[in-house]
Amino acid sequence: MTAPDRYQILYEISRALHSNRLDLQLTLQTVISLTGQALGLQHGCLMTFHEDSSIANVYIIGTSDKTGLDEQLWNTLFKRGPVGYVYHSDRTVVIRNIQTDPRWSLMPREISFIPATGSAISVPLGQGTDIAGVMLLIHPTVDYFTRQRVELLEEIATVASLAIRNARDLHAIRVGNTRYRALFDEAVVPMLLTDTSGIIVDVNWKACDFLGYRRTDLLHIPIADINQEAAQKAQFADLKDDQEQFVRATIYNIDGRSIPSLVRVRRVQLEGRPVIEWVMQDMSAQTELEQLRRDMSAMVYHDLRGPLTNILGGIYKLGEVLQNHENPLVLKLLHIALRSTRQLQRLVDSLLDIQRMEEGKKMLNRQPLEVRVMVTDAVQLVQPLAVEAGQVLTFDVARDLPIAQLDSDMLMRVLVNLIENAIKYTPTEGSIHVNVRLDDSANQIIFKVSDSGPGIPQDMLGRIFEKFSRVKYQNAPKGVGLGLAFCRLAVEAHGGHIWVESELGKGSDFIFQVPLNEMSETDKNPASAEKPKDKDHNPPQAKAASA
Repeated sequence: MTAPDRYQILYEISRALHSNRLDLQLTLQTVISLTGQALGLQHGCLMTFHEDSSIANVYIIGTSDKTGLDEQLWNTLFKRGPVGYVYHSDRTVVIRNIQTDPRWSLMPREISFIPATGSAISVPLGQGTDIAGVMLLIHPTVDYFTRQRVELLEEIATVASLAIRNARDLHAIRVGNTRYRALFDEAVVPMLLTDTSGIIVDVNWKACDFLGYRRTDLLHIPIADINQEAAQKAQFADLKDDQEQFVRATIYNIDGRSIPSLVRVRRVQLEGRPVIEWVMQDMSAQTELEQLRRDMSAMVYHDLRGPLTNILGGIYKLGEVLQNHENPLVLKLLHIALRSTRQLQRLVDSLLDIQRMEEGKKMLNRQPLEVRVMVTDAVQLVQPLAVEAGQVLTFDVARDLPIAQLDSDMLMRVLVNLIENAIKYTPTEGSIHVNVRLDDSANQIIFKVSDSGPGIPQDMLGRIFEKFSRVKYQNAPKGVGLGLAFCRLAVEAHGGHIWVESELGKGSDFIFQVPLNEMSETDKNPASAEKPKDKDHNPPQAKAASA
């Protein structure tokens, strides 16, 4: 057989396989039939296998009809014959004489599919662990399969293996798509499919029911037309295959009713192209329960304020009455009660403020603030706690800080929380230092509270500012984990940022920065304003910058 003849055979087989349009069964039958025609063979078959190595199907030269052929024959060819040798060894097996070769001696003689004399060849279709099938070819002539014919068969096997692999992959995709379509149509949750540009290409019946639209009304429109908030939040165009995102959004149905929803956005392959899957979950019931919980919590926190104010006032009055009491223990107990009540009052205020800020309510009351004075007051407030704990509390405030428009009460509470937190975690004879400076380049004020405590584990650094999150180690102080959550929200409300730098055994630095909003000339000089300000209001004078 000349080289042009071999190339012509390979070309004809490749063209025929291409015309099958990747139909798996037609491709397999075409492979065995054209191979038989090319080599003048009338006897032969092609076996395919399941993943568990059992026989999946058998295709015979010239026909797809296996009527009258015993299934035991195929098992014999596979388990004790040349097909099995090839399948397990991944190499071509040539039997020069089927009458004398022991690998053929167990074959039945009375079946027309197998001639009584001749030679045989078995060729793998595939490579390694990815063997799609095995071709078995038989010719009545001994030594019919010469070296040239073996090389041609192996070249045909290479072409056929690629075609079978492509057909098998497409078949698996079609089966998967069919299953996906069934699940999509019958899903009990609202689902939409869009292309990667956000145009709706399909919806299921539950989505139509959920939104109140007909299917034809939703097809071929942008997802943003019905779910603009989710479309803006989800970076669906950048998703990779099977990557998903969860976004909270408010969806509006055909009647204009808002439906708080959780939307899962996922990219999948369907019918050979990428699509974006949108699964919508109605969160109305959960949202109502969450709002009820928040309202009840706010009511409880608010109702606590009145009794706490009364207790605080009573302690002040007792202090005045018992100021000259002969027993010094009385005043000491009153100081403890006063300090504990103030701490409880700050906790209740933090709970209320955290809830309001999480709901997006504006909490800031910006007024002219002399930062040096605020820092001094905060340190003086918590100084007794440090003395009682046997610690050294110092602070250093830059003298070039301008008067800024900030919320004095909120930043005061942030600073007090951070210092109290440092006192709580710093051992006896430890040190705490507060530093405040101006960053001219970024036009912001930077606050830093440093301690000589045990430090914070690296896995906690990213979660320490979350609600109810606390550093845990043996003999760690107790707490509810709200102080740092309040600090984060209060600093962020100012447009700032808070973080912690820490190393185990070397203490911690809590740092926050707030943008510097300096006072306008009108604020600095009330007389120049069109509407005069309160004449009695004068900024307090700066106190000492170190203690």
